[in-house]
This record gives sequence, structure tokens and C-alpha cells, in this order.
Amino acid sequence: HQLNPKVAEITKILQDLKRQLLLDERKNRLHFEIENRINNNFNLIKEKQYLQNDLLKKQAKLEEESTNILVSETKEKIQLDLNLLQKQKQEIITKESELKTKINLCQEQVVVIQNDIAQLNEQTKDFLQKEKIIKNLKRDLIQKDQIKIQKDKVEVKLQEITKKLHQCQLLLSQAEEIENKISHLDECPTCLQSVPQNYKQQLLEKQKLILYDATKRIKQLTEGKKNYQQQSKNLIQQFDLILTKETLLIKTQTEFQNLNEKKETLKRKKEQLQKLVIENNLLVRALEDLKPESLDYLSKSIIEKQEVLQQLVKKQEYQKNLSALLNQIVENEERLEGLIREKEELSQKLTTHPDLTELIKENKNKLENLLCQEKELLAEKTKLNIQNQNLRTQISEIGTEVNELSNCQKYLTRITEVNHWINEFMIKLTYTIEKQVMIKIHHLFNNIFQDWFSILMEDENFSARLDESFTPIIEQNGYEINFNNLSGGERTAASLSYRLALNKVINEVVYEIKTKDLLILDEPTDGFSSEQLDKVRDVLEKLNLRQTLVVSHENKIESFVENVIRISKTEGVSAII
Repeated sequence: HQLNPKVAEITKILQDLKRQLLLDERKNRLHFEIENRINNNFNLIKEKQYLQNDLLKKQAKLEEESTNILVSETKEKIQLDLNLLQKQKQEIITKESELKTKINLCQEQVVVIQNDIAQLNEQTKDFLQKEKIIKNLKRDLIQKDQIKIQKDKVEVKLQEITKKLHQCQLLLSQAEEIENKISHLDECPTCLQSVPQNYKQQLLEKQKLILYDATKRIKQLTEGKKNYQQQSKNLIQQFDLILTKETLLIKTQTEFQNLNEKKETLKRKKEQLQKLVIENNLLVRALEDLKPESLDYLSKSIIEKQEVLQQLVKKQEYQKNLSALLNQIVENEERLEGLIREKEELSQKLTTHPDLTELIKENKNKLENLLCQEKELLAEKTKLNIQNQNLRTQISEIGTEVNELSNCQKYLTRITEVNHWINEFMIKLTYTIEKQVMIKIHHLFNNIFQDWFSILMEDENFSARLDESFTPIIEQNGYEINFNNLSGGERTAASLSYRLALNKVINEVVYEIKTKDLLILDEPTDGFSSEQLDKVRDVLEKLNLRQTLVVSHENKIESFVENVIRISKTEGVSAII
């Protein structure tokens, strides 16, 4: 409380000094601003004077350069002449380009037609040979009708001889039959009288004569038939040869016609080549008639006109720049006069705003001393306030700690009573209940495990049970066997039995499980035989679950499930087939 009046007094002095300091700094700032403006105006005046001198020099130079450029024609007249010259030059260049393009095209066509002519000459070189072959074949085909007539006549003769030969053979057969009958004829079949021997002999002589004539005739006809068959064969060969030549004639005539067409094409190509050569010569002559001297003259004239036009444009630009420069000189003179007037006004104004720098510096020193005194007093005041606050906080903390210790004492008394009740009564009761429950679960688990094991294990000498810690014990003929010493199928049977029994026991003991009717088995039959797989089906049917999911590579499992989902894995990615 003794420090508060001193702090208030120093604070009031500080506020008054700060206000005075701000006022003096504002006045002094105005003084410096006027000085800066005076200096800026002085620099601007010097800059404008230098600029004015430079502008006058540029004006004299532009007037001199503009006077040196002498152009008698107008810009429109020069532009018109330049456009006319460029048009004439472009026409010559365009005509020259067109002629060169036509010459190149004509020469390319000449090369193409020359290649075509060479190919056609190569293709028609057999023209005369084909023509000669056709004449020879036509000469040979003249005999076709004559040979056909001879062949037809021989065939008719052959048919007649064959007919006569057949008649003679029939007559010979009849005569032999009659001779045989007469030789064994004793009685006349008509009158049933005996036939005289001399009459029989006459009849036999007559039949022998007929047989001799028939045999002789058959021999003659057979030889004639052979001759005619040979003639027919020769004529057929000649006729086939004529037909072959006729086919060859048709083929050769077709080839000759194609060659004839190519001959006509060759003739047209030669005419086209001749026309193209004439056209090429005319184009070359027209290209030569284009005198390069006229093109050079036009180019030179265009350059001269462009130079004159550039000089005219340059002169107009000089005049334009000179006009702008004169305007800039006038503006600069006006600006220079205004700066001089402004400098005089600022100099008069500066006399009413003196420099207060020293006074401000003195007041700032006083302010710093007062601030140090204020800071020391405030530090001491703050220290006392902190000590007061710490004492109040300690009193509050001690009261709170006393209350907490009182509550802890009450809680400790309650905990001691509960602990005594749990140790004396609750633990003993829980142990008894748990023991009874675990005995029941162990009994149920052991029975189910033994049932499934006996079903899935092929060898009847194996048995299984659970010890007090629910660990499976495998026995063979009454001796315990280590699980690792079992075969793959036996280990799988034991594991599957244990998992199925554990699943069933948990579902029956824990009523809150909502997936009691669902069973998921991953590769449950690894190493099983076919008979064990059948037993797995029996086990699954006894479980009587609503849904069972089996992941397996065994094809036989497909026979006792309702739905099959096949999955294939390619390059690390699995997909349903």
C-alpha cells in the first residue's frame, strides 16, 4: 500500500511527458518534411535544367537530319510503284515455278512410260513365236474332221464285224449241238422210227461242213476285228492328239490375244512418250525464254523503291519526333517554373517550423529515467503480490489435502471390510462353483473329442482323451504317443476332432454366441484317405449345422456339399472361376 502513491505519481508524469514528446516529434517531423521537399525540388530543378538542355540538343539534331533527307515523290506514289514491281516479279517467279513443276512432272512421266515400254517389250518378245505356233496348230487341226470320219467308219465296221462274229459263233454253237444230238439219235423224235445209219452220216457230214465254214468265217472275222480295233485305237490316239492340240490352240490364242493387247498398249505408250518429249522440249524452251535479266532488274528496282520509301518514312518519323520534342520542351519549361515557385514557398514556410531535435532528445532521456523508476516500483509490487498469492494457495492446498486424507481413511476402512469378506467367503464359494463347472465342461469336452476321434481315426488301436488341463493325450495299445510321431492323416484326424469338440462345447456353454449354426473349416482333411473323407461327411451330418464352409483341395468333398465355389490364383491374384 505504501508503493501505490509513488507508482501513481510517476505514471502521471510519464503520461504528460509522452504527450509533450509526441507533439514535439510531430512538429519536428513536419520541419524535416519541408526540408526534404525543398531538397527534392532543388534536385528536380537541376534535373529539369539538364533535361531542357538535352531536349534542345535533340531538337537541333532532328532538324538537321530531317533537312538532309530529300525525297521528291509522295509516299502513295512510291508505294504504288513498289506494289507494281513486286507484282511483276511475283508473276515471273510464279511462271518460272509452274514451268519447272510441269517439266519435273513431264520428266517423271517420261521415266514411268519408259519403264512401262521396257516391261511391255519384254512381255511381247514371244509375239511372233506364238503366231507361228497358232498357224502350225491350225494346219494340224484341218485333219480333225477327216480323222473323225475315218474313226466313225472304223467303229461302224467294227460293230458290223462284231455282229457277224456273234452270228457265226451262234451258228457254230447250234451246229455243234445238232451234231451232238445226231450222234446220239437212234430214233426219230417225230415218228419214233429208227434212223438209218447212212442218213445219220449225211446229216453229220452236212453239220461238219457247216461247222467248218463257221469256224473259218469266225477266224476271218476275228482277224478283221483285230485289224479294225488296231485302226480304231490308232485313230482314237490321233483324235486325242488333235483335241490336245485344239486345247493348246485355244490357250495359245488367248495368250496371243493378250500379247496383241499389250502390243497395242506398247504402241500407245510410245505415242504418249513422243508427246511428252515434245511437251518437255516446249516447256524447257519456254523456261529459257524467261530472261533472268528482267528478274534482276525488277529486284534491283524494288530495292531502290524500298530504300526511297524507308527514307520517306524516316523523314516523317523525324518530323513527328520533332513535334513531340517541341511539346516536351514547352512542358518542361512550365514544370521548371512551377518547381522554382514551390521552392520559394517552402523556404518561407520553413522559418515558422524550427528544428526541435535537441529538445526531443532531452525529453526522451527524462522519459527513460522515469520508465526505469516505474519498472523498479512495479517489479517490487509484483513480487509482493506473488508472495501474497502463494501464501493463499498454500492455505487452500493444505485444506484440500486434509479433506482428501479424511476421505481416504473412510475408503480404506470400507476396502478392509470388503477384502475380509472376499477372502473369507467369496473366493472359497467361487472356487467351488468354478471347479464344478470345469468338471462338467471337461467331461463333455472329453466325451465329444473321443467320439469324433474314434470316427475319424482309421486304426482302432488308437484312442484319445483329455487330461485335466484339456490337453489331448493320444494312446496306441495303451501307450502314450507324442503328437509329432503321428502320420499326417492321424495328426489331421486328432486336430479336427479337437476343433469340432471345442466348437461344440463353447456353443453349448456360452449362450450369447450368435454364430452357433455356422462352421468354417480351412483344409480340414489334409492327408486323409478316401475312407476318412467319407467319415468326415458322417461327422458333418451329425453336427447338424445350418451352414458349413469348407476350404479344401480334395475333389471328393464336392460329392457331399450342396454348393461348390472354385477359386483360381493367377500371378498372385485370386478370382472365382
